Amino acid sequence: MYKLTTLGYAILGLLLQPMTGYGIRKVFELTPMGEYSSSPGSIYPALKRLEKELLIEQYIDFEKSVSGKKLYKLTTSGRKELKNWCLKEADLSDVQNRMNEIMLRFVFMEFFVETGIVIKFLKSVKENIDIYIEQLIGYYEKDKLSMPIHASLALEQGIGMIRANSRWAQHAIETITNNIHSD
Repeated sequence: MYKLTTLGYAILGLLLQPMTGYGIRKVFELTPMGEYSSSPGSIYPALKRLEKELLIEQYIDFEKSVSGKKLYKLTTSGRKELKNWCLKEADLSDVQNRMNEIMLRFVFMEFFVETGIVIKFLKSVKENIDIYIEQLIGYYEKDKLSMPIHASLALEQGIGMIRANSRWAQHAIETITNNIHSD
């Protein structure tokens, strides 16, 4: 089996609702998902690989268009693959190097993952972010006097951004928890 890229998982997540290839390209072009290429040279080969792996399938929608637009939708296997990816525990390496992927997984979780599991995921993310912050602060405290001023300032900025991620994770946990109790 072909190892899916984050682009592949992003496409699977978008296909929780059937879309055309053009529609997928537009999402990547016009939304914060713009970090993924909206180029036909990226999107259509990715769609072909996903189709070859039986994770998505194409069908023609004659109801919405006289000419019949080709739409893509998830297969049962595709939905399972996406869910397994979303449920993968976030570790320290993920929060250090793949926060955008964590956010993508979080977004897609809303459509098919139980709220308790989402909260557990967010707590794990926050815990690992806080570990990372402590590591960076330790490094900063140890080396700040020998660091060039620009490096010191850049590291301070990075720590501030990561602290913002920790605050966001706590906010998300509280918001989702309060939403459960208000239902």
